[in-house]
Parts: sequence; C-alpha cells; structure tokens
Amino acid sequence: MRHVAREKGYTWLAEKPPEPTFLNSRWQLLNKGVWACSQKLLPMRSIQLVAKRAFDIAISATVLVVSLPMISIVLLAIKLDSGGPVFSTRIRYCYDNHTFKTIRFRCSSFWGTPTRVGRLLSLSGLDRLPMLLNVLRGEMSIIGLHSYAVPLLQLCARASDALQSSTFKPGLLHWGRVHGDEKPSVPPNLRRQVENDLFYVENWSLVLDARILLTTLFAKTSYL
Repeated sequence: MRHVAREKGYTWLAEKPPEPTFLNSRWQLLNKGVWACSQKLLPMRSIQLVAKRAFDIAISATVLVVSLPMISIVLLAIKLDSGGPVFSTRIRYCYDNHTFKTIRFRCSSFWGTPTRVGRLLSLSGLDRLPMLLNVLRGEMSIIGLHSYAVPLLQLCARASDALQSSTFKPGLLHWGRVHGDEKPSVPPNLRRQVENDLFYVENWSLVLDARILLTTLFAKTSYL
C-alpha cells in the first residue's frame, strides 16, 4: 500500500484522516479505509529564510543577554551541587536523519541519577536554556520542527517524507505543543507530531512564529 501511495504522490498513510483543523485538503481516501497525505510542500523563499533567521538570532541573543545573571547562578549551583561539567549534550535526529548535538545544563550525576539542582532545572525547563546557543549556531530555530533521539524511521516507518526535504530546522518550540493538542507522552505520539509539523510548514509566517512564542510565554502550562 505504501508503494502504491508513493506512485500517486503521497507520502504518509493513516487509518483515518486528521481532525478538521489539520491538513484536510491534503488527505485523500485511497482504498480499504486508508488515507494518504500528499507531499507537495513548497520550500521557503530566500527572503523568508533570511527573515526567519533574523527572528531566531534576535530572540535567542536577547534572551541569553538578559539571562546572563541567572545563567551564572545556575552554573555555580551545578558546580557546588555535584561538581563536574556544567553542560551535557544529546544527539538529536532531524527528519532527513541529519544529526546535531543539543546543549543543556547537566541535570544528572555521573551514574545517571538526577541531582538536586538538576531536578529543579528539569521541572522548570531551564535545563533547555543553553539550547539557545544551538539557535545562534544555526542548528535549530526558536520555532520549528520536532527532532528525535533516534532516526525517525526506526520509530515510525510511515513518517512523512515531505518533511525530509523541508528547509525548516528543529525548534525549541513546536506548533502542536503550544495549542495544547500535543502533550508529552512516552512513547511520543508520532502521527500527531508529523501532522503538526506538516501544518506548521504549510502555514508558516513570522506572525505564526510570534503567536507560538507569545502563547508559550503566557500559557499556564507550557509543554517545552
């Protein structure tokens, strides 16, 4: 069925289409109750790439400068609490299987158990603050797509091939988590994540990025 869908220009199969707010115009019924989503996603134009990059640099640089006193306190607390390095890195995979290392405050001891300071950082989400350096380095965006701890095809063979050729980078924040449709789960809801990333790519604008950022800042519960 997947091979047939590819020949017809489709890339991702599902047993039922998404809800009305998600990509209905791109979903069609093939047969036997199987729906497919087309891969006709337009790449970003040069001016859009420049605008999004400028948005990323402005936001990440501003937050890092404003947060310098707090960052200094966190670095000192980590050193006093458990010693050792203050940062940790994690390998993440993009949709095209490109890898990069995220930078975080270290929250675990050498043996892998959470430290006292690490628990507070994880609960508050402050452990992710150094990932703004990934944004400045051009490896991530403030708002973008999901990334994964292992190659996506190892998790879900039906992931959208359309996103593999996307010019969008992994993001600190995502569309799905902001509008409350996508709450953290283990294992993650991969179908929903792919749908939300497709929606974001198709509807991207600086206004949408600003909306996601502001919604996150003022949300009572933020799923970062």
